[in-house]
Amino acid sequence: MKKYILGMVLALTSLTAGAGVIAINGSVNLVAGCGSSLSKNGQCVINESGINLTISCSGVFQKTDTNLMYCSGYKTVFSSNAPFILETDGQATVTDDFNVEVNTQYATTKSLKFKFGMTNGLTESLQGATGILYASYNNALNAANLFKGEIAKTHRGHMTRFISALTDGITLMDPKAKEKVTIVDWRVQENARLIVVFGTIMNELLTDYDDVARLKTAINALSSLISQLRVSYGWERGLAGTVSKASSALLQVVRLEIQELASIKMAMGESNLTPYTNILRISGVLLSKVNASKSGDMKAQREMFDFADAWNSKEFQAELGRLLNAGPDFKNIVLPKIVMLLKAIESINDLADMELIIPGAENR
Repeated sequence: MKKYILGMVLALTSLTAGAGVIAINGSVNLVAGCGSSLSKNGQCVINESGINLTISCSGVFQKTDTNLMYCSGYKTVFSSNAPFILETDGQATVTDDFNVEVNTQYATTKSLKFKFGMTNGLTESLQGATGILYASYNNALNAANLFKGEIAKTHRGHMTRFISALTDGITLMDPKAKEKVTIVDWRVQENARLIVVFGTIMNELLTDYDDVARLKTAINALSSLISQLRVSYGWERGLAGTVSKASSALLQVVRLEIQELASIKMAMGESNLTPYTNILRISGVLLSKVNASKSGDMKAQREMFDFADAWNSKEFQAELGRLLNAGPDFKNIVLPKIVMLLKAIESINDLADMELIIPGAENR
C-alpha cells in the first residue's frame, strides 16, 4: 500500500518550485516546493527566506490522480538548517529536530512547519541554532587537543587561551545546561570574539606545523572555524579582518573593551576618564602602525613601548584595581569585559615579549 508523504491536495502544474513555499506562520507547502522533482529523482530542495530544507526519498517522487505526492521508496528523510515540527500519523509522532526520517510504509506526513514568526517560536529557533556552534566548537576543541604535545613551549600559552575560549563557549551552549541561550546572546558573541582573536593567533603560529602530515586535518579544521566565524559575525574587515594580523586583532579587542569600560564609567557619573583616553590614544597609534606594516608585528613597533608605559602606569593600574574591587552590582557588569581585556593582554605579552602588568596574575 502506498503511503503519501506529502498530503496536500494542490494542482502541481500551476505552481513554481520555491516560490511562496514557506508561509508567514512557518508552514511549508510541500507540494508546491517539490512539484518540479516529480519522477526525476529522489530529492527535493527548498531554499527560501534563509531556510534550507531537503527532502530525500529512497525512490522517486510521484503523484496520484488526485494530485497527492508520494515517495515510491520505503524511506523519506527531512533535513533543514532550522528546527521544524513534522506531524505524521501511524507510527511516527510530532517531531522537533533538524533531521527526521520517516518510514513511508507506515506513516503519512500530514504537515511540516518551521518554528518562527506567527508561531512565537523565534526564541526556540535561535536557541536551536546554537547547536551548530556547539558542535563546531567541540570539533575544534578535539582538533586543538591534538596539538597539546606537539607545539613549541612558547606557543602553549596561546593554545591554552584558545582552548579556554572554546571550552567556555561549549559550556555556555551546552544543550543540557539549565539556562538556554540563543545564538544572538551577547555572551555567545563575546565568546566568539575571543575564539576568533585567539584562533587568528593560532592560525599564524600553526603555519610552522603545516608540514606535519598527521596535523594537517586539525590545522584545516581550526582555520575553517575561524574563517567562517569572521564572515558570520561580519568581522572580515573589522576585528579580525583581511588586514588584521594576530597583533591587530588583539589590539582591537583591547581598544573595544577599554572603550566599553569607559562608557560604563561615564554612564555612572565618573568625570575623570583620563586613564582611558590616554591608553586609547596610544593604542590607536600602535594599531595604525601594525596595520600598515607588512608583517603586522607589534614587537617591531616603537609605539609598543609607549603602550606598555601607558598600561603599566600607576594611574591606569589603579583604575584596573578599582574595577576589580568594585561593588557586586558594578562588578557584574564590568568583570566579563576585564577578563577579556586581560586575556588579550596576556597574548600581547607573549607575542611582543613585553612585561605588561596583569592584575591578579600571581594568583593564577
